[in-house]
Amino acid sequence: MGVTREIGAATLDALEGYFHPVLMVRLDWPTGEIRAHSGTGLLTYGGETWTPVGPFGSITLPSESYGAVVDGATLSIIGEIDELEAEADQNARGRECEILFACATDRNGTELIGDPVSLYFGTVDVTSLQLRKTSHQLSITLGGGPKDRDMAAFYHSHEDQSRRFPNDTAGLRLLAATARAQTLQWPEQ
Repeated sequence: MGVTREIGAATLDALEGYFHPVLMVRLDWPTGEIRAHSGTGLLTYGGETWTPVGPFGSITLPSESYGAVVDGATLSIIGEIDELEAEADQNARGRECEILFACATDRNGTELIGDPVSLYFGTVDVTSLQLRKTSHQLSITLGGGPKDRDMAAFYHSHEDQSRRFPNDTAGLRLLAATARAQTLQWPEQ
């Protein structure tokens, strides 16, 4: 079983060669849409300018898995207490957020190779402010949004397994073992 995403040819080619990874965040915030990226220079994509956060921002994404429950993601940024307090007080619950992955030609992350790929889509759940002696951090926890499962497709079939691994008999052996276990009586006669 695998998780698939639509990846453009140029981005796919870049993933096989030398590139600089860039994470991009589009967040519907009460004071206006925020577009930020993990690089250090201004990025223009889709006719929009994306602001760099560089080493002052971080993203924690849920692991790739399948199931009915979708784990959340967390966005964090370090900054001045006055600015972070003002943003932490915003009522952002339920606002949409999309996290994208892109390949860039340079370390600054200002020139993309191909189109970004959507990694996560969710809504703002909780904002929290952590005050520390040396730095202050605003964290935004995202919950599973309505489009989470629309962003990825799951696939795996007997035909796919046979095509990729023609001599694999593990699946057939597993089916036979499962059937035998269901009819097994203890002690075995």
